[in-house]
Amino acid sequence: MPDGPREAGHPGEAGHRAGRLRDAEPDSPHQGDGPDRVRDAERELDRPREAGSGSDRPREAGREPRRLRDAGRGSDHPGAPEGPGAGGSGPRRAPLRVLVITNMYPNREEPSFGLFVQGQVEALQAAGVQVDVLAMPRRGRGWRGRLAYAGWALRGLGRLLRRYDAVHAHYAVPSGVIGLWFRRLAGRPLVVTVHGSDVLVLPDRFPRLAPVLRRVLHGADHVIAVSWFLRDRIVDRFGVPPERITVQSAGIDTRVFRPGAPGAETVRARYGGQPLVVFAGNLIRQKGVDILVRAFARVRERLGSGHLVLVGPSVDEAYQDLLRARVASLGLDGHVTFAGPRPPAEVAAFMAAADVFVLPSLEEGLGLVVLEALACGVPVVGSRVGGIPEIVQDGDYGLLVPPGDVNALAGAIRRVLEDASFRQRARQYGPRVAAGHDRRRRAAELVVLYRSLQAGAEGTRRSSDAAARRRPKGD
Repeated sequence: MPDGPREAGHPGEAGHRAGRLRDAEPDSPHQGDGPDRVRDAERELDRPREAGSGSDRPREAGREPRRLRDAGRGSDHPGAPEGPGAGGSGPRRAPLRVLVITNMYPNREEPSFGLFVQGQVEALQAAGVQVDVLAMPRRGRGWRGRLAYAGWALRGLGRLLRRYDAVHAHYAVPSGVIGLWFRRLAGRPLVVTVHGSDVLVLPDRFPRLAPVLRRVLHGADHVIAVSWFLRDRIVDRFGVPPERITVQSAGIDTRVFRPGAPGAETVRARYGGQPLVVFAGNLIRQKGVDILVRAFARVRERLGSGHLVLVGPSVDEAYQDLLRARVASLGLDGHVTFAGPRPPAEVAAFMAAADVFVLPSLEEGLGLVVLEALACGVPVVGSRVGGIPEIVQDGDYGLLVPPGDVNALAGAIRRVLEDASFRQRARQYGPRVAAGHDRRRRAAELVVLYRSLQAGAEGTRRSSDAAARRRPKGD
């Protein structure tokens, strides 16, 4: 939890953190997933809107989905700032005010939890957008607790909503549920970013959430998918019109993740200059870390040296115990390091020091860590799943393997470690690929989207007001 609650609209610490709404706990958070709570959510979403709250309006059709324009391409500082005086001699514009709702955001206990959301918030602030963050408490994270939190947020914050120009929810459930309620209360446009597990895992694991997901995705004014793979899943499974979906990653900080990042030489020296294999991410089954450990054992047996570093938190203690037992059983004690969660600068140092970065996921929405590794000029070996093939050009600066295939993974890692020219191509081309995903550029694209939705919402309100004035008083 953060140090002390802050009301919406108050700036964060030293101007770097977003204003943060109170992280109040729901009255009775419970672990587990309750069908009654899901049914309650469905009923809430089915309720008619209040008069004047902004009813569903026809969506513009026509153009196929695309990435938002790369605003500021070719500049060292992509994107024009928002706010008074921005853009030179043009008319002064009031700065945008955006409420970000997220169930993932760094806090004192878990400083690396949802860093990609925090990074986007900070990039928006740097672009002149006034951002407040409604972050879900980490306790009571079962679905009953999450829906109870949504009810608290609805009751306590409805009166504040009209101060915002847009609401942006990260993850369709549970954040998108809150966002849709807010949209109905205040008539402000809603953007929902789908990151992966919300549409890839939850509908199958909890079938009762599928209709809730459908309502959120159809009720949002715009949906952002972090990969084309996710975009296609949203269209095919949930029937969302393609023209209302934009494919856009959250972006990475290319000022931090870059070749020769500070600390890289120290990391290499720490492991004696051996071939260095690095993984970064949550140590969970979906990331295939146990498969990587088994593959690394074969690589080390073949090469006679090498060190594996696993960077990231372990939220599944049983799985971490399995990993440690696997390391011991394969005789890898002393050759595998569990580095734990690290701040971005230290993650960048590990990546820049690596000879190869590996992401052996069994499922993946996009894989921002792949972009971060490429930004550091490091070749990537990744699974051919989800959005990873959209980033990694197989055979050029990275290699793709079937998910779960230990032999293929070991062979790909060994090929990179034995081929100096391959590693050189990654140093040359990787940063160029990653530059297109700089988070400042992505923030500038979001500003364009917010402004477009704001203009549409204001036009709708003006038309409604004009119609009300023309209506005979007796009606």
